[in-house]
Amino acid sequence: MPDFETMDLEQTAVYWEKVGDNNEGLPIVTDPVEIDVRWVDKKGTIKDPKGNSISTDGDLACDQELVEQSLVWLGTLEAWNTVTNGGLGFQGANVSSILDVTITPDLKARNARWTARVMRYGDFLPTPP
Repeated sequence: MPDFETMDLEQTAVYWEKVGDNNEGLPIVTDPVEIDVRWVDKKGTIKDPKGNSISTDGDLACDQELVEQSLVWLGTLEAWNTVTNGGLGFQGANVSSILDVTITPDLKARNARWTARVMRYGDFLPTPP
């Protein structure tokens, strides 16, 4: 039987980890990397710390650390480069922002599975530091 944290991660996503904010309040992110994920398009709602409702567009699971407000796109780096250089551009690429990260350890707390809710990200793609 496959490990709990990797057993259904059969999709690939491009992940930009948030490392801070710029002067305009947009995230500063690392260079993109590919991660194995399970992505389910699913409408939902979560509450922010102030109790406001936030609509979400999907659920994401992976076997590595996810940072809230990081960005993710379902597809490979090769496909991303084709999309952004092929005329569609970032605005039409359905990049999502990561919200509400949950960590679930295995029974012995040696490995973990990260899950998160995702919401479409409409701003410009931030540049790496």
